[in-house]
Amino acid sequence: IVGARDLQLFTTGAQFVATHSSNTAAITPTDVSVSQETAHTSSGVPPIRVNDVTLFLTRFGKQLREFTVPRDSIGDAYVAPDLLILAEHITENAAIVDMAYQREPTSAIWCVLNNGLLASCTYRREENVVAWATHQTCGAFEAVTVIPHPDGDRDQVWVIVKRTLVSGVKRYVEYLDDSTLYYNRRFTDAAVVYNNCVAVSVFSSGLDHLECERVLVQADGRFVGSCTVAQGRVGIPSPANKVEIGLPMVSEAITMPPEVAYGAGSIQPMRKRWTRIFLRVKDSCNMHIRVADGPLEPVKDRNGNDMAGSGVKDYDTPRLGDFLDGRITIRQEYPLPSHVLMVGGI
Repeated sequence: IVGARDLQLFTTGAQFVATHSSNTAAITPTDVSVSQETAHTSSGVPPIRVNDVTLFLTRFGKQLREFTVPRDSIGDAYVAPDLLILAEHITENAAIVDMAYQREPTSAIWCVLNNGLLASCTYRREENVVAWATHQTCGAFEAVTVIPHPDGDRDQVWVIVKRTLVSGVKRYVEYLDDSTLYYNRRFTDAAVVYNNCVAVSVFSSGLDHLECERVLVQADGRFVGSCTVAQGRVGIPSPANKVEIGLPMVSEAITMPPEVAYGAGSIQPMRKRWTRIFLRVKDSCNMHIRVADGPLEPVKDRNGNDMAGSGVKDYDTPRLGDFLDGRITIRQEYPLPSHVLMVGGI
């Protein structure tokens, strides 16, 4: 049951609203009108109220639907469109078992799937933004919730993660950290961060949960390599003040297959060749790029310089090849920022 403009009732067989018979007074035991609005199933995961929309899962966790009255509706009839209609692959072989809503700083829906993945949806319905992504870790996500950040200025996402480490199978309560160290977010999982007044090269506190695990190390904004935690200690080649140590986390974005008008037909069955790929990034370092099933290569500019530095920068990278699938993959394997503003090509 969800309280909104009407009292909304979600059952395993349909969605209903309960109102006073006159629609102008409060519901009473002797004066209540219940009407069926849509005929979708509902799961046991509690619905989420987002502004004037209620989001609910269908019985088998395959669809996340909006229960709402369209702004252009004449008869105030409810509809329930599926938010996953363009991202059906996310729940094709899995089901959503838990979800939570983050209001600030970004309006986002977080969903735990029964295959251990975490799915996020950047959700701004007033601007028609519904953008899905999936997140994996060294283990399996089992639950998610959102609570106020300790600083009181934003929401914070918390998860329960089941990890199989050298020390055995354990569950950890973790949170997505967006506090500032060198960059404005963390780039490894189960991370430990150090902010020392004096630069040091050996770190020995807070690493017990990563014993015998391969970790990545970022020191003063640079990736300095990977190592294995031994006796709760990690060492780096040169002393540093601001250090992040954690489990590897890979970020990857894949474009849709390109479509260009070609007479009355489609270019999809044709072989394609990229001459150049244009990449505009912001505050990004060390990303790699791949076309179709080609090899991953570092993103460089025309002069052969690696991607590095703050601010908005353009990279115009030559690419050849002959592919049926012209999709572009952009990948970040290091604990460094990667913020893509635009991808294009000829």
